[in-house]
Amino acid sequence: MQAVRTRNLDALLPTLTSHSDLRMILPNGVQSTTRAQYVDFHRQWFATNDNGRFDPEIVHLVESPRLGHALIKLRYRATAPTGTALDITSWLALTFALEDGSWRLVFDQSTLIEPSP
Repeated sequence: MQAVRTRNLDALLPTLTSHSDLRMILPNGVQSTTRAQYVDFHRQWFATNDNGRFDPEIVHLVESPRLGHALIKLRYRATAPTGTALDITSWLALTFALEDGSWRLVFDQSTLIEPSP
């Protein structure tokens, strides 16, 4: 989480699976399926100058000897390219697998939480 919060790609890379299959589903339903796509997405996002603020709240954890899963309520505040303020709340589901003694991300899904009327 700290690597994403600080937009540090070098710190993020060792937390990712070493295998080519790394699924990510964005809030709009777009899916990427490879580690390379995941890295490219984050490289581009980290390079944006949107003054983004990333506020995660871990709400549920599940651990087994080989898999770990975290459900996070995430608030992201930023400035769109048009100058409009963005305030997005979503559920972030992260699944980690134990690889060579380290926990590595294998699945990342974000689902928007619609604001109450």
